[in-house]
Amino acid sequence: MNAVDLKTEIRSYLTNELSGLDGEMGEMIKMVALRKGGLLRPQIAIRSGEVYGEPRNHIMPAAAGTELVHAASLIFDDAPFMDNSNTRNGEASFHVKYGTDKAVLVALELTNSIAPKLNSTNLYLTPEMRTNIQSEFARAADGLCVGQFDDLHNAPHSLDEVIELHRKKTGDLFAAAAVIGGIAGSAPENEIEILRSFGHNLGIAYQMGDDVYDVFGNADKGGKPTGQDKDKVTLFDFMDSPKAIDFWRSCYSNAEADLRRLSSSLELRETQGNFTGIVNAMPLHDIISYVRDKQEGIMDLSAA
Repeated sequence: MNAVDLKTEIRSYLTNELSGLDGEMGEMIKMVALRKGGLLRPQIAIRSGEVYGEPRNHIMPAAAGTELVHAASLIFDDAPFMDNSNTRNGEASFHVKYGTDKAVLVALELTNSIAPKLNSTNLYLTPEMRTNIQSEFARAADGLCVGQFDDLHNAPHSLDEVIELHRKKTGDLFAAAAVIGGIAGSAPENEIEILRSFGHNLGIAYQMGDDVYDVFGNADKGGKPTGQDKDKVTLFDFMDSPKAIDFWRSCYSNAEADLRRLSSSLELRETQGNFTGIVNAMPLHDIISYVRDKQEGIMDLSAA
């Protein structure tokens, strides 16, 4: 099944699970949860689980939860007391449509109630698995909050600090998504940590790509304006354009290196007779290709 089909499956699940919500708040929750988007984080979770042979419906509740956490983070990012952005993907931001007070309450409901409830009622996973997944949500929320705080109040002074900011704001939720599949698949601790590293590196690469898009993006292809980060510190503050583009691409190479380590571990376990999944971790390699190709396709890098 390709990425388009998987996105349809995720949206169908969310539509069904949220169908019972009513009233103004319920309609607002459905609107933000089912908005247009790449659904990248739940795709990572599901693809990670596929490596371990886990059926999609076993992982879907927690996978969908990562999308709800992401959707809530966008509401907070756009709010007047944060980035004060009045548009998102060419449309009015959520707080512009409904008011800041309602927007904040919806975001809190998504993270504090609906996402945990989806996970806690998943009878396909053991109680211990559900608890460990909830811990991953908490870890990701911590990264989002600390990263946003630093983004607003502690501008990076080095490339390492830019990378660390991206690791928190973007990479921690990517990492949680990748780890969820490992938890569902009863992965040993060393593989959980490899999946975490993979998620962090993929998230860093993804966010670095966003920085590159701001300079070299094609707005007609990408659907969002460029030149929005002029007042922010990015990798372009520490290297020239060709080196910045090479560095961005090397971040994807780091994620690929993680998957090679994962494959080695899986292969060893297979020879020992205690693993029967996808040794080459191809579903996660497919995610890297999907994200990288999508970012490359919306840029005009010939100008670099």
